[in-house]
Amino acid sequence: MSELILEFTRNFYILGSILGFILSVLLFNCRSNLLACRILAVWVVLFSVELAEVVAIMSHIMPFAWHVTFDPVYGVLFYFYARTLARSQPFSAPDLIHLFPVLSCYALAFSTEIQFGPVLGLLYGCYTVYFMYQHQREIKRQLSDIQKSDLNWLLTMSVFQVIIWSAVLSMWAFSAIIPESWNIVLISTSFIPATLWLFVLAYFGLTKAAIFQFQTPAKETVDTRVSQMDEAKKQRLTTLLFEAMEGEQLYLQPQLTLTQLSEHIKASRHDISCLLNIELKLNFYDFINGFRVNEAKRLLEQSQSKILAVAFDSGFSSKSNFNKLFKEHTGYTPSEYRKQTRQQNSALVQEV
Repeated sequence: MSELILEFTRNFYILGSILGFILSVLLFNCRSNLLACRILAVWVVLFSVELAEVVAIMSHIMPFAWHVTFDPVYGVLFYFYARTLARSQPFSAPDLIHLFPVLSCYALAFSTEIQFGPVLGLLYGCYTVYFMYQHQREIKRQLSDIQKSDLNWLLTMSVFQVIIWSAVLSMWAFSAIIPESWNIVLISTSFIPATLWLFVLAYFGLTKAAIFQFQTPAKETVDTRVSQMDEAKKQRLTTLLFEAMEGEQLYLQPQLTLTQLSEHIKASRHDISCLLNIELKLNFYDFINGFRVNEAKRLLEQSQSKILAVAFDSGFSSKSNFNKLFKEHTGYTPSEYRKQTRQQNSALVQEV
């Protein structure tokens, strides 16, 4: 049974290694988000080389002692890939500090049998999840429509990376308490989750990177000491905001940004962010889309327009995003909401 599993795994790794080298060529030739694609390409090449090593070891072509692992590098590379894709942030001198934990892992490999590469991968995986979460929050502070800049897929892949490193560490720990014959099987198959993850990531890297050209605007720190803004200024800014929304219906512009709003009402982005985040407990994204949902509710109640027309007439740029946000705000899909309000109106008419 163990031999059959090993044979299947070896063939799977052969396929994975070949496809990995093909994907790396495609990524190196990607014309959009060039630096991000090339960082991912390096990641893919290193993993493909390591898969080829594992195949050679399983085929008794190469002794295990010759195996060179790139575990300490994977987490760091993926973090830089995520950062570059999200913010187009170039490398700088302070980034050299990331070499220290990588070199430390390789130095410790010469003095101890414990492999710290997966541990470093797990730590950087967690850090990448945190970075992507903060990035998504920053987008919602400044954009009312995040579809063209949405990197939720990358956040999801970051979470999967954490799960995979956790699984690898668990498998290595488990190998110490199982029979020797199955120990080889367990260690050999430990590359399967990462191989599957590689292909999903490469698919997104090729398809999504070509679509999303968005760069996060320069990050603004929201001053939590908004109380320093005098009450008269708060009131004036609140009035201008709601006049722009309720009176001029600025929210009907699908691609409305914080910068455009600040220029329209002649107020600083910083002051608007402070007011929204601290006083209203909302980010810019939720603030604008709240008005859009309210407009959609009005149209669903008072018009016979199709759902798609209601979505566009309310300021949404797509039906899928409209459905998602409408349900988040109301608990109903647009069609359910329309049906419910019609039933309620019919009941009121009958009572009268």
